[in-house]
Amino acid sequence: MNQTETKENFLKGANLAYEQIITSFAKGDKKSLKGLLGKNLFTDFSQVIDERNKKELKYETVFIGIKSSKILSIKYFALGLSSCLAT
Repeated sequence: MNQTETKENFLKGANLAYEQIITSFAKGDKKSLKGLLGKNLFTDFSQVIDERNKKELKYETVFIGIKSSKILSIKYFALGLSSCLAT
């Protein structure tokens, strides 16, 4: 896999993860969110979901799509692993 394919695959995965986070949060699906978010961010999302449930609030979201995304920077580490920042 060349660098262009790697970047494209990263963006596809990032876009899919973003959609899953938005829709899981809207549904109050903490189980799905736990695998998608870091510990601190999951705790924040979980608290909001719990508060919504406590107040019996309903939250509805229709995810239409992502207009655009791009990689802002790439940092390469040992063993060829990299960290990317996308928007």
